[in-house]
Amino acid sequence: MSPKLPAHIASKNVFLEGFYTHLLPGLAYLALAHFSITWLSIQPSEASAVWPAAGVSITAILLRGYRACFGLFAALMMLYANSWLDPESAVSLVRSLLLMFLLSIAAVLQAAGAVWLVRRLLGGFPSLIDDKEIALFLLIIGPLASFVASLLATTSFLLFGIIGWGDYLVSWVTWWVGDTIGAIVMVPMLLALFASKQSTLYTRRLAVGLPMGGVLVVIIALFIVTKNHESQQRTVQFNRQAEMLHTHFEERLNAGVEVLHSLRSFFISSVNVNNAEFSAFTQHTLSRYPEIQALEWIPRLPHSARAKYEANHSGVARKIIERDVDGFFQAAVQRQFYYPVTYIEPYVGNERALGFNVASHPVASNAVSIARQTDGIAFTAPVRLVQESGEQRGVVAYLQVNHGGVDYGLSSEGLVAAVYRMGDFLNSVLESREGLASHINIELLDITESEELIFSSADPAASTYNMLARSAEYVIGGRTYQFNYTTKPEFYLSFIQWSSWIILLAGMVFTALLGGWLLSLTGRTLRVRQLVGEKTASLQYEIEERRRAEQELRKVSKAVEFSPNMVLITRTDGEIEYSSPKFTEETGFSAEDVIGQNIEILHYERTGETSYQDVWPELSNKQVWRGEIVNRKKSGDFYWAQVSIAPIYNLEDELTHYVVTLQDITENRLISEQISYQASHDQLTALVNRREFEVRLDTLLKTQCRPGVSHAFCFLDLDQFKVVNDTSGHVAGDELLRQVAALLQERVRSNDTLARLGGDEFGILLHNCPMDKAWVVAEGVRDTIAQFKFCWEQQVFSIGVSIGVVEINEHSAGMTEIMKHADSACYTAKDSGRNRVHLYSVGNEMLAQREGEMKWVSEINSALDENRFVLYGQLIVPLQNSQLKPDVEILLRMKSRDGTIVPPGAFLPAAERYQLSGQIDQWVVEHAFAWLERNFTQFSQYFGCCAINLSGGSLGDPSLKQAIITHLDDSSLLPYKVKFEITETSAIANLSEAQRFINALKAYGCQFSLDDFGSGLSSFAYLKNLPVDNLKIDGQFVKGILDDQLDLAMVKSINDIGQVMGKTTIAEFVENDEITALLREIGVDYGQGYGLGLPEPLDLLLQQVSGEDDR
Repeated sequence: MSPKLPAHIASKNVFLEGFYTHLLPGLAYLALAHFSITWLSIQPSEASAVWPAAGVSITAILLRGYRACFGLFAALMMLYANSWLDPESAVSLVRSLLLMFLLSIAAVLQAAGAVWLVRRLLGGFPSLIDDKEIALFLLIIGPLASFVASLLATTSFLLFGIIGWGDYLVSWVTWWVGDTIGAIVMVPMLLALFASKQSTLYTRRLAVGLPMGGVLVVIIALFIVTKNHESQQRTVQFNRQAEMLHTHFEERLNAGVEVLHSLRSFFISSVNVNNAEFSAFTQHTLSRYPEIQALEWIPRLPHSARAKYEANHSGVARKIIERDVDGFFQAAVQRQFYYPVTYIEPYVGNERALGFNVASHPVASNAVSIARQTDGIAFTAPVRLVQESGEQRGVVAYLQVNHGGVDYGLSSEGLVAAVYRMGDFLNSVLESREGLASHINIELLDITESEELIFSSADPAASTYNMLARSAEYVIGGRTYQFNYTTKPEFYLSFIQWSSWIILLAGMVFTALLGGWLLSLTGRTLRVRQLVGEKTASLQYEIEERRRAEQELRKVSKAVEFSPNMVLITRTDGEIEYSSPKFTEETGFSAEDVIGQNIEILHYERTGETSYQDVWPELSNKQVWRGEIVNRKKSGDFYWAQVSIAPIYNLEDELTHYVVTLQDITENRLISEQISYQASHDQLTALVNRREFEVRLDTLLKTQCRPGVSHAFCFLDLDQFKVVNDTSGHVAGDELLRQVAALLQERVRSNDTLARLGGDEFGILLHNCPMDKAWVVAEGVRDTIAQFKFCWEQQVFSIGVSIGVVEINEHSAGMTEIMKHADSACYTAKDSGRNRVHLYSVGNEMLAQREGEMKWVSEINSALDENRFVLYGQLIVPLQNSQLKPDVEILLRMKSRDGTIVPPGAFLPAAERYQLSGQIDQWVVEHAFAWLERNFTQFSQYFGCCAINLSGGSLGDPSLKQAIITHLDDSSLLPYKVKFEITETSAIANLSEAQRFINALKAYGCQFSLDDFGSGLSSFAYLKNLPVDNLKIDGQFVKGILDDQLDLAMVKSINDIGQVMGKTTIAEFVENDEITALLREIGVDYGQGYGLGLPEPLDLLLQQVSGEDDR
């Protein structure tokens, strides 16, 4: 026993084991995964073309076992949480966790599956010496293992809507190739570097691991340098395109400013400007600059001119309006000056802005003030335009106009305005530069006072990983705008550079091939060393074996000489060359008597027995022959020998001799023949037993049932055999069976089979005997038995026999069916009066009834095994005293396999006939007591007694009585709450047993009812001998009391007798209120029947009585 380690050392070992098994593999996986995402990913995604981390997981499980899966799974969940965890809502959180779980499981299954295949196909930890083993190893860890994982991962992406069917194949191939390359590069290198000292890879770590690691470092360095160069070129391209796009935005905004200056000049140079002239001037301008939502003329009106303005301005009545606090339009409140939108082009889509008082909007009013003060362009902060029906933000540019009363003298100054819906403006510019817009996202912010987003073309759900970005500020009209430009995925697709990926993939493939070549090269060197060592060991072994063989030869010589078996050595033709001393001792033949003689001289001639002449030709086809041969001794006697003949070969593998061993088995042979006879024959009658009979019947069915050929099987059951056994004892019964067997033997032919099947049952198998002749034979047997008189100790007995005959032909189903049909026919003969012959025929009503009962036997046994019986209950209602609680009688139902309820009348007759009632009573008692124990408090509150039915056979069953007593002792039930019901006929048939049974349980306090009272022939005479508490009047009398005076008289007399004897009376079959009233008038204490309550499942009945049933 190894010494126990100190606690601190054991704790340290546990920590190190956990670190190397769980923590280190997980950290290594995370580090390599982060490296792949950072440096090896395909822009603009995080997808890596090569995934070295796949090799880490496979190596970890190969080195540390499947326990490493836990650390790897935790690392994978952390890795995928960085990309996919979405805690925004409970649904998104569960959805993202499920995706992370599926991706992590796929990676762990890839590694665990690869290790399982390696161990399964390569027989454990790989040595990687043989070229085929190396190739198979790389195939397993690479393409095969990666196939399922990549399929599961990409399918998960598809199901979660991350990719579509169009991207499925490309995503799967990319994943599969990346994992494959990562695994076949990393696994050999890591195994060589970290394998244990016991592994063949440990001696090759410098020759395999270091070269692969060095090459891999150089390749990754080249890849990173090339990738950085490509990234710089991509950045330059993006900056150039973003600059071009920004310049275009500035040009279009500046163009809008020029439009306003042009419009101001138009107003200053005109005497009067009406709506038509404004529209004519601005339409051409708007067609050149479609990004402008509208151009407006806004005069500065004093309050004194408002009435004239609203009354009729340029022939059009117009009200000055503004928004109330709820955003609805209303007439403008009184102000010193108004700025109503008077002219607007285009009119369609901008109608709501006409008449709007710009001065009422704080943002617009602020811009108007700046325009007047600076006499220049002033832009509003982002606002929701008056004419805007959607959610788009807009800005308005104002320019002050001092004029000479161009609006018919209503004002001396005003504003021209350009309205921009910024989304439409930017989209219009982007559409004109579609080539740039498809590659670049734009985001516009007003950063004058604070950052305020105006527009963004970027997809909020799109990944921003490694996205290129550029920002530019632009100041116009007193506002500062920031334009943010970022790359779309399409930018990378239009600027694909393959140099770095070619270097990486080609380098990885080269490293994998280098690893395979190094493994093969070092494996061959190792194999040569092993072969040299094996050859040296083989030579040493051969020398040692030769020495050992010489010693063994001496041992064998002595073993043969002193062997307890007889040994002969012959030439190939059977001539004896050697005989052992044991042979001489057993047979009396000396060595001189047999050497030079053929072995056949030892054979004892017996007809049908195997000889050496029969065996010798077979030896050329068999390595060893074994069998039994009858041999002779020198005295002339014979003996059975267990003979083994084996060949002897020389060093050139040529057959030279045979060694023959003989063991005298004469005594064993005689014992075996005796055992064989006893196994197939009945010891009492010397007839064939049931086992041998079934073998012969099965053989007959398989070999002799041809068309046109008929056989018969007679099943015999002695009548009155039990009388002889009970009156004269088993010795007399055995003698009777022997004499009957002798009588039967005289009645059957020599080629027929007579057997004792068990007890007092016999079987006769009549070969080639049609049914009419079988009937004659069976009648003859019956007549012989009927005339037979059995004498024993001055007593003479007559017996009979019931015989069932079944035909056997080519249509017979099988041995089991034949036995069953014969048994049914025999018992039909018994049921028909005994001492008769019954021929089995399909459709016979009595047979069908019996077979139906036999089927119920199987169903009852199954129901007992499967617990498919159900307890019901029916109320026993007090008729004279309504203050008394009702009793309940427990009834039994069977639940069939399809769930339907089977009434007791279907299965109880079969149970009684085939002695299954006792088992059913055991089940009922056990489950009834269990139910009462569970519900006793509620039961006691609403019920008086619980009545349990017992069959007649149970009255003499001591095990049932003991079981009831045990239940009473072990439970908290009050015994007087339990009542047992026994039928009058069963009690009278077993009177003494019934008395003992009742007295034993009444001593505990239980009650008894005599069921179906009045159905017996001597009911009143026996009643005083039965200490029962209740009489249940037979329902056959109760249900006829309304119409039959005799039934009424019987009920009255039974009730009167019961009352005189102090017993409670209960009437059965109370089917309606009229019978209930008459019984109450007669004085019957309780009633039971469908008129008072239907049988219900016990739990449901308890709910109904207690008022808990919600129906």
